[in-house]
Amino acid sequence: MEPLAHLPRPSTPPPPRSLGAILDAALDLLRRHWVLLVGLCALVQIPAAFAEAALSDEGAARDLASEQPWPAAALLFSVLALPVVTAAVTDACGDFLHGRATDAGRALRRGLALAPRLLVTGLILVLLTVVAALPLAAVVRSGDALGPARVPALALAVALLVAVGVRFALLTQVVVLERRWGPAALVRASRLVSGQVLRVVAVYVVAGLLMGLIAAVAGLALADLPVFAPVAIGFVQALAFAYTSAVGVVLYEDVRARRGEQADGAPPLTPRAGA
Repeated sequence: MEPLAHLPRPSTPPPPRSLGAILDAALDLLRRHWVLLVGLCALVQIPAAFAEAALSDEGAARDLASEQPWPAAALLFSVLALPVVTAAVTDACGDFLHGRATDAGRALRRGLALAPRLLVTGLILVLLTVVAALPLAAVVRSGDALGPARVPALALAVALLVAVGVRFALLTQVVVLERRWGPAALVRASRLVSGQVLRVVAVYVVAGLLMGLIAAVAGLALADLPVFAPVAIGFVQALAFAYTSAVGVVLYEDVRARRGEQADGAPPLTPRAGA
């Protein structure tokens, strides 16, 4: 298993990119390494597509508890594999962006090693999100009791919840590429986004809308294909997953460049073996 140390990086950061340049750089990254990146994402997306197709059929709920439990097994595999694949794809994108070679085996080993840290940090973020959602829940449950103050209170509660999501938008990249986790990763991710909120939101919104549109169109076009529909839909979703991951890594590097950080973003530690 790969040692979890900070990555050796070039001594000077890349120049800041525009929104379009970030999306183009991520697309170029995917174009040059699509076999590895999409293949890794397919480990999650294709089983999930099969499970979704099976569960959408009439009577699938009975199958889960009877002689055909495979939809539940496929769904469980996707859930368990998600943190591993997320870490592996993010790590591979970081390597490719800096011109370092990697392969599926190495990426998966690193993803497996980083998955527990990603899970623990993600659970902390979930708790923070739940706490941030409490004011919204209170306003919704209050009904008309707040009177004229209900609309501004609702707006503030929604803004608080959105702010939490935005402040930690680069959390996965911090955990995987900087090998930080827990509260330290949350603090680091929040500091990275500080002053870059609009850029981060714009990049993720545009990339998300683009990939969502492609996935929706592909889903409608492929839904009637016999047998192969889940494979085709899962492949398209894997493509979207891989591209979004690449966008996140390029955006992370761009944010650090705009902050004037050196390329490692942290005090240098021992390089990873095999990097």
